[in-house]
Amino acid sequence: FTTRRPTFSEARRVAAQLAAVEFVDAAAADGDPLADATGAAKAARVEEQRRRQAEQALAEARHQERLAAERDAAEAMRPPPLHEAALAGDAATVAALLAQGADPAEADQQGRVACALAISRGKREVVTTFRRARGEEPQRWDWEAAKVPAPLTAELEDKQEAKRKAKADKLKAKIAAKQEKRDAARREREAKERKAAPPPAGGSNTAVRTLGTAAAIGTAALVARKMASGRAANAASDRELRARAAEVRLAAMGIGA
Repeated sequence: FTTRRPTFSEARRVAAQLAAVEFVDAAAADGDPLADATGAAKAARVEEQRRRQAEQALAEARHQERLAAERDAAEAMRPPPLHEAALAGDAATVAALLAQGADPAEADQQGRVACALAISRGKREVVTTFRRARGEEPQRWDWEAAKVPAPLTAELEDKQEAKRKAKADKLKAKIAAKQEKRDAARREREAKERKAAPPPAGGSNTAVRTLGTAAAIGTAALVARKMASGRAANAASDRELRARAAEVRLAAMGIGA
């Protein structure tokens, strides 16, 4: 016979059917001994197959029941969604769950509320979300049982923001003053170092080189003038000699006086 889905109830049905006693007509049972033996063997095989199917169905049903029990146990141990979001530091999900009606005073399997978990894990943004929800709806939940700190209203947030800004500005001014003081000290130190520093070694050499160059230029000019004067004197002497030679030639020719 066929079996249905492998469930525990089906396994019980198969077991009951296998255990049932069937009555066979004696007249129908009389017949050929060989045929009877063959039929008996076939019936035994069918019976064995049915038994195995019943055992498999029963084992599968028990396995499914065990899996279902494990799933139920795991689901029972799973923390509520609000606790999961608080542990993960997901402030947006916490705000959405609170808006949807999640009770912040609900405890998990270990008796812990979501806000207490967020505080213990240092999830400041999540704690701020719980405080803001308490400030917006102070009468909706038992916030003391939920262990939510003082409510956070819009006015209080503005005051805190102004205080944080003033503190930041003060710190910024303090840092700028320290930097200005360091810069002034550095400028003063550099000025003192410039005053105390000796003149560059190359300055005197430059002056000497300049004087030497000027002297050399003056000497060269003097020599040039002397050479020019000498050349002029030599030219005059040459002209005088040429004139005297011309007079001698004229006298020899009888042209002179």
